[in-house]
Amino acid sequence: ICSPILALLSERVDEIINNKKYPFNFGQFLHDMLRGIVVTLRNMAFETFVILACMIIGWIPIIGWITVPFLYIIAWYFLGFAMMDYTYERMRFSIGEGAKFTRKHKGIAIGNGFIFSMILLVPFIGVVIAPILSVVAATLAVIEVKKEESMQAQNIASQGMIQQ
Repeated sequence: ICSPILALLSERVDEIINNKKYPFNFGQFLHDMLRGIVVTLRNMAFETFVILACMIIGWIPIIGWITVPFLYIIAWYFLGFAMMDYTYERMRFSIGEGAKFTRKHKGIAIGNGFIFSMILLVPFIGVVIAPILSVVAATLAVIEVKKEESMQAQNIASQGMIQQ
């Protein structure tokens, strides 16, 4: 229900940071909504599979104790992924590209999901503040990482030109 509002918030943060306007396009909006649903269903299936696997592993003595912290980390990862995905939509990442980027930068996703979960524990206002703060943080993080990766690629290219 909050997804369109969070998508607009992410877009606004991007506009402020990059000084770039994103004109509204209803067709693109519908496409992004469908993409968001597919990403959510995909992530829900993966998370369910991991939870079921952990429930089975949980019966193994000693090893089973590890499953509880692991389940929290998995939940935080997918929460962070969901918040980062608003930026992926705007950057026109495919679902696979978004998943690959999130795996590569899993610390950002887990950290974002962790903070989201902790803020949710604040009675009443946590439900309002957590999604807003998480989307803003995820948008800023993805933009920063993409800028750093772009600068590194330019440095590598320029060093290759110098050596030739």
